[in-house]
Amino acid sequence: MIFCFGTLTMISGQVSDTVEKYEKVMSFAFADDYTDKEVVIEGEYLKSGFIKNMKKPGKLKKMYFFQCLSIGGQSGAAPVTNEACGDFFVIEKSKADMVMELKKGDKLRIKGTPYYRKYYGIATEVYFVVESIEKEI
Repeated sequence: MIFCFGTLTMISGQVSDTVEKYEKVMSFAFADDYTDKEVVIEGEYLKSGFIKNMKKPGKLKKMYFFQCLSIGGQSGAAPVTNEACGDFFVIEKSKADMVMELKKGDKLRIKGTPYYRKYYGIATEVYFVVESIEKEI
């Protein structure tokens, strides 16, 4: 399962850095290539919220959760509930207004630093610390 978290710091303006492949940055296979490196990914908004009846990660539970997919990607099935599920993004509640206005399928350009959470040296979760986000028209 892939989780992403961060803050929304830009609503207008341009994120002009080179775009990396969403799937590559969010993959455990490339964890060493992107650790502590700022990148830009493009994705689609899926929906707000976290998986029903699942415990939120402790250090993120006070933040606003929403989900995205790679552009043209398909949602997966959440464990236990079998509901449609994407990659998880988390922002501070005070900065969530723009996210609340998004509609399913809205294209986004997100700049940030991926963080790969590891257990015993093996990447088990992917988080994305967002520096800026822009809705593409």
